[in-house]
Amino acid sequence: LARLSPRLCEEGATMATAVVAASTKTAVDDAPLSEAAKARMKAVGITHLTPVQEQTLRAVIVQSRDVLVQAPTGTGKTLAYLLPITHALTQSDAHASAAAAAAAAAAAAA
Repeated sequence: LARLSPRLCEEGATMATAVVAASTKTAVDDAPLSEAAKARMKAVGITHLTPVQEQTLRAVIVQSRDVLVQAPTGTGKTLAYLLPITHALTQSDAHASAAAAAAAAAAAAA
C-alpha cells in the first residue's frame, strides 16, 4: 500500500480486499444508503452487495475513510466506487435544499 500511495498510508487509509463469497453478501436494505438509493438498486435487480461493496460503503460512508480497493474482476468494484460518490452528491443536494428552505423561511419571517 505504501508503494502504491504514500499519501493514503500517511492519512491512514483503509485497504479493502475481498473475495466474492455468496454466504457473506449483505442485503441492499442493510446498506448505509438512502432509502431512495436502495429502491433504485432493487428496481434494477440489485438485491445484495458483494463483500467489496459492503466493506467499501462502510469504510467511506460510515467511517469517513479514504480507501484503496483491490479485488478480482467481477467483484463489484465499479459500484463500490460509484455508490459513495452518488451518496455524497445526494446528501449535498439534501443539505443545500434544507439550507435554502431555512433561508427562505427566515426571509419570510423578517
